[in-house]
Amino acid sequence: YNLRERYFEKKPYTYTGSMCIAVNPYDWLAHLYTDDLRESYLITENRSDLSPHIYAISATAYKGVSKINFSGKWIGTDQSILVSGESGAGKTESVKIMMK
Repeated sequence: YNLRERYFEKKPYTYTGSMCIAVNPYDWLAHLYTDDLRESYLITENRSDLSPHIYAISATAYKGVSKINFSGKWIGTDQSILVSGESGAGKTESVKIMMK
């Protein structure tokens, strides 16, 4: 139900736990991929403050790999993101969006 409603509202992303589920809208939703929006996911401390988005996943990984403690020592850890789906589901586009 939630995925269907969000799809028709042009909101292709939703969370289930720490995972982000994307439903391919088969259309480029330019308003969802602005530099300002990407930056907002990088600077927010709590991802639940913003709508579900694939930017939240890449921002979390970036924060994890680039973490520095108070004394300036790098304490980041290796990160990985799993993108899964059927053929034509939009996996390649999702990865391109996250790598931007």
